[in-house]
Amino acid sequence: MFTGKTFREFNEAFQNEDDCRQYLYDIKWENGFVCKRCGHSKCWKGRTRFHARCVNCDYDESLTANTIFHKIQIPLLKAFPMANHIVMCKNGVSTVDLAKHYGVDEKTAARFRMKCQDAMEAWFLDEIGEQENEKHTAMDGINLMHRGENLNGLQKVDVVIEEYRSNNKSLKLFISKSSVPKRDVKALCELMLGSYVGEVKDIRVWNCRKWLEGTHHHCSAKYIRKYEHEFYFRFNNRHREEQIWHILIRSIMKHKPPIFHCKAA
Repeated sequence: MFTGKTFREFNEAFQNEDDCRQYLYDIKWENGFVCKRCGHSKCWKGRTRFHARCVNCDYDESLTANTIFHKIQIPLLKAFPMANHIVMCKNGVSTVDLAKHYGVDEKTAARFRMKCQDAMEAWFLDEIGEQENEKHTAMDGINLMHRGENLNGLQKVDVVIEEYRSNNKSLKLFISKSSVPKRDVKALCELMLGSYVGEVKDIRVWNCRKWLEGTHHHCSAKYIRKYEHEFYFRFNNRHREEQIWHILIRSIMKHKPPIFHCKAA
């Protein structure tokens, strides 16, 4: 398990594609091989040393098959540091900057980020136990886009913050669920008018707003929940900085991709 905190340590640990493939191999089959088609538990070497071919049905499974990295189009040597950049930068990194830094187009960077956000959501659902508390508040001054003509711009969204106890009872986990204004309705930004007073003064809401507006500048109404999953994944793992990247990669390898963008990035 990689536990480094600096980009230098990261680059020293993963110097070529095979280093990355070996890391994924060790995660994917850490509990032994089980064929996804027939359930058989024995395999031999497949097409490459990073494939596993089922002894029973001859299914040759690649490293990324049946994972969120399924059909990933960018090299692992680029995907690994991109994921590290997303979770390790103190104030996060925008999709535009991510694309520029790693020499990919913005659509590829956005789709890769969505893969990471899907893994973050899956991790949260695996970890949570019983819900302990719920707070209703609002997040003002969010620059919502792609809602339609005359419906974009700074707006207020309703937010529910849910508090859970983790499955092992050792942690409190938080997630927020924002409700975008109804179709054809634009919730005026009271913060800009100097009249907004939050119903619940919660630093997490304001940190999330600062992160959305300061790092990403705006958010598509369709994907605001995904950005919340990213923010709270970082928040819930803030005391595990040395492990957060491994936690993300492990979740990527243990879950299947949503259908709607599994072919991208």
